[in-house]
Amino acid sequence: MTAIYARQLVERQASISIEMQIADCEHLLPEDTPRQCYIDRGYSGTHVEHPAFQAMLGDVRAGKIQEVCVYKLDRISRSLCDFAEMMRLFRAHGVKLRSFRENFDTESEIGSMLLHLLMMFAELEQKTIAGRVRDNYYARGTASATRRRCTVWLPHGGGDIRRKGDPGAHAPAGRSGAGAGVLHGLWCR
Repeated sequence: MTAIYARQLVERQASISIEMQIADCEHLLPEDTPRQCYIDRGYSGTHVEHPAFQAMLGDVRAGKIQEVCVYKLDRISRSLCDFAEMMRLFRAHGVKLRSFRENFDTESEIGSMLLHLLMMFAELEQKTIAGRVRDNYYARGTASATRRRCTVWLPHGGGDIRRKGDPGAHAPAGRSGAGAGVLHGLWCR
């Protein structure tokens, strides 16, 4: 049997849908080939702890699968270590890996080298994306921390709102202390 594995983190207009991944993989197979699809929706490629992927590996161990077909190698994992471990399992059970986008013989010496090279780039891409996200969160946190706290004077009966330190910012005449209309705790930029 041939396994078709498809994974997609989020459904986006610019990305290849799971249905398209499966359809492209089916073009690689003769019509009479028995096949089973293993689909993981909403999972990242940073690791391989996905339900359908683990079920597929269980079927590999049980000897039910002779070939695994994917749309693109990074659909399996973006971790070189996870990918190498999976390839060891595939070799131990005589399972061939085919990719629709990276169309080369993964069992030859050159193909094996290309496979590992592509996975190194996939892992680099994943780490670069994670770094950008981390930097973005840090920048947002820093921007929030640099906001300064100010005191706003609110005269009784409405009127204008003035920041402490602005010209004419003072408590209304005849008022002081708690009745002065000072509102503390507003955040200003």
